[in-house]
Amino acid sequence: MIDNSRIPNYDFEAKIVIPPRTATGRFVSVGPSILYRFKSLKIPNPRSVDWSAAKGVYLTPDDPRLVRFQFLIDGSLSP
Repeated sequence: MIDNSRIPNYDFEAKIVIPPRTATGRFVSVGPSILYRFKSLKIPNPRSVDWSAAKGVYLTPDDPRLVRFQFLIDGSLSP
């Protein structure tokens, strides 16, 4: 996003990972291709992951120093 608006038709490479709350849980990940026309993902058990620990890595096509991840987490998913 630039100035809180998506860049039209801009596809990019990034990986977003959300760790599980427990050692036996499963990670949730998105990427590496994130398309402008991204379709929503359904996470089967959203309370099983640690939303506050979400991490992202920008891969291409621009300089990664120009990219900042910001996650908006829905508070209703807290345990």
